[in-house]
Amino acid sequence: MKDIKKPKVSIWSITCNHASFIEDCLESIIGQKTNFKFELIIGDDASTDGTSEILNTYANRYPDIVKPIFHKKNVGMHENSLGSVYPRLIGEYIAICEGDDYWTDPNKLQRQVDFLDDNSDVGGVATNSIIKYDDRPDGLFGIRKSRKVKFEEIVLGRQFHTATFMYRNNIIIPKGLSGLLAVDTPLFLLVAQKSSIYYMDYISAVYRRGSHGVTSTHDDLETEELKKYNDFLNQIAQEAGISLVDKEKVSWLLPRIIHYFGSKAEGLYFKIYPNAQRHIFDISIFNPLRRVCYRLGLLKK
Repeated sequence: MKDIKKPKVSIWSITCNHASFIEDCLESIIGQKTNFKFELIIGDDASTDGTSEILNTYANRYPDIVKPIFHKKNVGMHENSLGSVYPRLIGEYIAICEGDDYWTDPNKLQRQVDFLDDNSDVGGVATNSIIKYDDRPDGLFGIRKSRKVKFEEIVLGRQFHTATFMYRNNIIIPKGLSGLLAVDTPLFLLVAQKSSIYYMDYISAVYRRGSHGVTSTHDDLETEELKKYNDFLNQIAQEAGISLVDKEKVSWLLPRIIHYFGSKAEGLYFKIYPNAQRHIFDISIFNPLRRVCYRLGLLKK
């Protein structure tokens, strides 16, 4: 017998000093049109800019949906997300939307739940999104067809943004995930390792990319942090039967080189074409780089 009080979807969110953005996030969640119950579990990491007060207002107004967790002192992204919020996600499905992102499709949850309900072999579903930059015109996250996303594609690079993702709440999060510089790609791989992920070619969210983001830039990250992150991805890939060539050199050094030269190319590109859309740059620079990775045999069955 189904528990009628249990939400069909739990929304996983974290925030810290997002007062300028959090209402967009909350309104996009409250405005979802569904025939099922859903809840938002959001961890506020000791915000000092008014974010906490905004969350309180919404929690009082929508107590069955908005369920904040307030930290009196800063505990850090991983403890806030994996330690505080994640254990409280009890829905059959989990959706994600961090405090500085928001959804643009009021039917996002319904569409994705319907798809997962109808396709038991699919473990997760995602869509395209708009990237909203601080210093340049908006762009698309990518140009991709509706399809099942291959595990190898996720190993090479993100195929969609976290704010568009929904997955079945049957994934065991390993201890090694806590402390990595990012959680999104490892999570996608854990889902794809268990079952397929389906990509829907439409826009459902806005991803803000700027200085307010948790991982807005990797330029100042230590090599050891990048190595730890990529070693974790390699472990998941190997468990799925994919071996990476020359692991110690390729798994963390080459992506770092590609990122460095990609960043330089990006700066030059937008100096020459200041009004260009982001997805045009992705097509001209990053997609060819990914194809080179395949042709060099950096991934092989």
